[in-house]
Amino acid sequence: DEEADPIVCAADLLDGLVEGLGANFPALLTSSTRYGEHFLGVLHTLTAHDVPGVRMSAFALFGDLARRAPGIIQPGMNELMAEAIACIDPMYPSVCNNAVWSIGEVCVKCEGNPDSLKPYAPDIVEKLITLLMGNAVSSEGHTLVVPGIAENASAAMGRLAKVNAADFVGPELGRFLLGWCEGMAKITDPTE
Repeated sequence: DEEADPIVCAADLLDGLVEGLGANFPALLTSSTRYGEHFLGVLHTLTAHDVPGVRMSAFALFGDLARRAPGIIQPGMNELMAEAIACIDPMYPSVCNNAVWSIGEVCVKCEGNPDSLKPYAPDIVEKLITLLMGNAVSSEGHTLVVPGIAENASAAMGRLAKVNAADFVGPELGRFLLGWCEGMAKITDPTE
C-alpha cells in the first residue's frame, strides 16, 4: 500500500527519535504544544490502521516507548495493549512479531507491578500459547510458520512470567512448556 508509505516513514522517524533521544524524548514531545497532546491518540490510531506495514511500525514504536519512555504510554495503556493483543495474528507475520515483542517490552517495565498487567494476562497467555504450540493456521487450514515468532513468543511469555509466574503463567504451563522450551532454545541474543 504505497499510499501508506509516508505514514510508515513518519512512524519509523518517531521510533528513531525515541531510540536516539531515549529518556529525553518525553521532553521533546511535551515541548510541542501543537502535537504533544495528540501523540497517544495518533499512536493508537496507527496500531489499529488497516495497512499492516503501518501497524508493524506502530508496534515497533510502542515497544521502544515501553523501553525508553514508558511514562508516555501509561495513560493509553488500555487501548494500546488491546490493539497489541488483537494483532497477535500470524496471518500478518511482521505485525504479529512486533506486537508480541512490544508486549514483552511492556512486561519488562511491569516487573514488581503485576496489577498493571492483570487485565491483559489471560488474553496474552492464550495468544502466545497458540504461537508457541504451532496451532496457528491459515483460513485454508495450513499451519503457519512465522520466522522468529517462536523466539519472540517465548521471550514475551518469560517476561510475563517474571511479572507474576504463579497467577499469569503457572496455571497454563502444561499447555505450552514444550513449545516454550523449543522457542527459548532458538534465541541467540543473550539479552533476551
